[in-house]
Amino acid sequence: MFAVALLGHMRLAFDGQPIEFGAPRKTLPILAYLLLHRTGGVARDFVAFTMWPDAEEEAARGNLRRNLSLLKTMLPPRPADDGWILATNEVVRWNPAAPCTLDVAEFDRFSAEPDGLESAVELYHGDLLEDVYDDWVYPERERLRAAYLSALKTLVYRYRSERAFSKAIGFAQRLLAADPLREDVARELAAARHESGDRAGAVRTLDDFVKRVRAELGVDVMAETQTLREAMLRGEPLNAARSETGGPPPQGRMT
Repeated sequence: MFAVALLGHMRLAFDGQPIEFGAPRKTLPILAYLLLHRTGGVARDFVAFTMWPDAEEEAARGNLRRNLSLLKTMLPPRPADDGWILATNEVVRWNPAAPCTLDVAEFDRFSAEPDGLESAVELYHGDLLEDVYDDWVYPERERLRAAYLSALKTLVYRYRSERAFSKAIGFAQRLLAADPLREDVARELAAARHESGDRAGAVRTLDDFVKRVRAELGVDVMAETQTLREAMLRGEPLNAARSETGGPPPQGRMT
């Protein structure tokens, strides 16, 4: 089985063994592009001009032809004769019959299932193709990142509402690591710590967030955050977080 991971650094493995090889700068991005568009064929010229937008037409076509040929020699041998990549003079595509797993496909599948969100976030080892800076990567990278942050947010609310505070805290920390200025999540993290019995840690969480916002944005936190901190200092009970299905809690900065 050929396994491809595109979340974070691109990683390839065959029958459980990592594949390491040197390649021209565009070779592996072409493989990634075909996998991300695996549900249908892509016009050959479109792929060429996407990969080499500043090249002359003939140069872009020649570059694509050479890199596709190189991919055929680099990829593991297939028992069938049709190969991993199907190419004609007009169209190129990933072979849908090829035995291959793709982390992006698994991430999308788990993200669409309420019970699969934890599996989805565990697959997210970083932003899509984080070493690739071509324009075509950014829309898909942002889509997957938004799905990751949304899954984390749902898990934070879910586990706080279920009083599974250690899980709520862990997922909130992961979300803030990915998006440090999410004020709504900082409040959820502080509230989960407070309700778990760590009241000093809860206040410290908000105080640290206030310092970060002032240092990086030059503004103060929202009134909701200040009110939450005062309630914690007074030892007042906090409103339980509502689940996503019951309606989201009040939103903060950068939600």
